[in-house]
Amino acid sequence: MNSEIQYLTENIENNKSNYKKIICYKFRGVIYLKKGLYIESIYDFTQSINLLNKVNKWKRNVKLNTSQELGESLFYRGYAFAKVNNLEKASKDFDKALKETLYCIDYEFFQKLDGKAKDILETQLKLLKLFSFK
Repeated sequence: MNSEIQYLTENIENNKSNYKKIICYKFRGVIYLKKGLYIESIYDFTQSINLLNKVNKWKRNVKLNTSQELGESLFYRGYAFAKVNNLEKASKDFDKALKETLYCIDYEFFQKLDGKAKDILETQLKLLKLFSFK
C-alpha cells in the first residue's frame, strides 16, 4: 500500500475528529483518482460528503469552511462518476458542487475530463455564466 494512503487510512481509523476524517477521506480519494482507482475514490468522497452533512447539522457550534470542502468532494466524486461512465450521477454532483461553492473545480481534473462529462460540466458552468474553458 502507498505510504500516503496508509497514513491517511490510519488517521481515518484512529481519529475521533470528524473534520480530520473529512480531510483524510478527501485527500485519500484524490490519490485514488490520480491512480485511476475510481470506485475507491467514489467511496472516499461519499464518506467525506456524509460526514460533512453530519457536521453541517451542528454548524452553529463548529467553525468550519464546510461549503468549500463539500463542493470539492462533490466535484471530485462527480469526476470519478464520469470516469466510470455514470454521467447522471456525475451531472448531479457537478451541479451540487457548483451550488456549494464556485471554487470547487480542480483545473487539473477538469482538463482530464472528456466527452459527454466535460460537455455536461461546461453546460452547467455556462448556465451559471461563470467560465468558459475554450
